[in-house]
Amino acid sequence: MIVGVPHEIKQDEYRVAILPVGVEEFVRRGHHVLVESGAGLGSGLPDHEYLQQGAEMVSSGADVYARADSRQKRKAFEKAYVDLNPNVDKTKHWEKDGNLLSWLKSLNN
Repeated sequence: MIVGVPHEIKQDEYRVAILPVGVEEFVRRGHHVLVESGAGLGSGLPDHEYLQQGAEMVSSGADVYARADSRQKRKAFEKAYVDLNPNVDKTKHWEKDGNLLSWLKSLNN
């Protein structure tokens, strides 16, 4: 499986969905991990830490969404991403065998 980690684009969202240790675990289990360049910077995690754990760095979120079978995010899929990338086929993100994992907020937020 190809796991993708795009950079979060929501204002004031600095977290990243997967830490480098998570990349290590996916890779150890035979998965390929794509991380958008700069995705971890807001959390103090430079690209080289992801590379050291076996991730492939890609230049854009569009690359992550186009190539990954599973997309890992902190926030839900943002309309702003589509607005910034008008050439991206929005249906590709929801294809039959694909998925998007977004870490949900608690109900009392």
